[in-house]
Amino acid sequence: MEYFLLAAFVIPILMYLLTLFQEHYELFPVTNDAFDQEWPPISDEEFLELCGPETDPKIALKVREIFSKISGVDENQIYPDQKLWDDLGLE
Repeated sequence: MEYFLLAAFVIPILMYLLTLFQEHYELFPVTNDAFDQEWPPISDEEFLELCGPETDPKIALKVREIFSKISGVDENQIYPDQKLWDDLGLE
């Protein structure tokens, strides 16, 4: 019972600290000229055009934002056809 109570307090605190850390430091920064040439920045409108008409714009842009935060890649360089491992370096 004591471990459960301890976990109930510690886990949310750790999650909060990880969020703060992630906001201030890019966990997986990408600084690569070849990457910048292959994936030049695009606007949200261009991104949504590449997604296709059946894609919900709110969901697509939220997923783009999440991938940007996780990968450290600028949000404007996230494309809908990128591969997580090959293009963004996520494992």
